[in-house]
Amino acid sequence: MNPDKTIDHGSNDFLTHIFPVSIVMQHTVVENNVWIADQWEVEAVIAGGKGSADDIPEKTVSRIGQAEEKYIWVNYQISLFADEAESYYFNIISDSPSVFVVCRDEEEDGELIPFKVSVNYDEASSFLELEEQVFKVPMPAEIYRWVEAFVFNNFVPVKRKKRKLENWKGNHKKQNQVTH
Repeated sequence: MNPDKTIDHGSNDFLTHIFPVSIVMQHTVVENNVWIADQWEVEAVIAGGKGSADDIPEKTVSRIGQAEEKYIWVNYQISLFADEAESYYFNIISDSPSVFVVCRDEEEDGELIPFKVSVNYDEASSFLELEEQVFKVPMPAEIYRWVEAFVFNNFVPVKRKKRKLENWKGNHKKQNQVTH
């Protein structure tokens, strides 16, 4: 599986890389629980699929049992942007590099539908703050290598400078001597 080639919109600020993915979700009906009727889980993000910006997401449903269904959603994509490379960097060097799937409830039937797939930790945190449902799944090796290559080509760590403390006592004495 090869990600789409770079799309340059005239400026490096808009440099985008796209990787098509599919999402595996599981829906379980919860019986004898007053608080919840069903439970949703994203089991995996799989490298591959059409995933172009023009494709409409599609799902395939397979029933596991009376109370469980498995959904495979296709035509999703992960997009990388050069100005977000630092977040990708911290994701891939973490103990558990992850892909984040943001989902929204369908008002009519309560179905949970994937809305966005990302490897940007900051973006996932923003969606959590907006009280969206965000699922974290392990990053597949193929996506890891792709993100790693992108970070290598687009991220330059900023060397942090240590601030020097000023000598407050020395400045205070000089000011007092000048005013007397």
